[in-house]
Amino acid sequence: MEITRVRRQARFVALAAVACPVACVLCMNTLAPGPSSARASVAGGKSTDAQKLVLPDDSWVRGLANERQSAPIDGSPFPEVVVSSVPLPEAVIATAPERVDPEPAIRLTGIMRSVAGDVALIGGKLLRAGSDVDGPWRVEAIDAAARTVTIRHGTDGRSFVVTLDRE
Repeated sequence: MEITRVRRQARFVALAAVACPVACVLCMNTLAPGPSSARASVAGGKSTDAQKLVLPDDSWVRGLANERQSAPIDGSPFPEVVVSSVPLPEAVIATAPERVDPEPAIRLTGIMRSVAGDVALIGGKLLRAGSDVDGPWRVEAIDAAARTVTIRHGTDGRSFVVTLDRE
């Protein structure tokens, strides 16, 4: 029911967007018909001063064309800046520390052996070798016999092993 009301309002707004400008033009033509000199015919009649075509004086344009062109500017209008090399102390040149992604918090709750390959239950998700764990971290290997999962960082190669606790 709400959708039909919204559609009805949208149709009304679209109709109003078309009808209002048309109505305004019709009203203006009726109420303000325009100047009478615009309706007067020129053929056979006497033309008034308002109907004569007046060309602007273009002598200023001819004056610009006849002017002597100025000489180009030599050099740059901006002052020249000279940068001298100043040796900087080692403390200023120090590089930013490399950004290191922290090891993800892994909650390994189970490992199952299957025909298609071992599967680990990490954070409530069944993951196989090659699956993404968290950001750039991926499951590299699952060893069901040793009850371990090896997690490797995709860009810098760091890895760690998560062991399933025997409870």
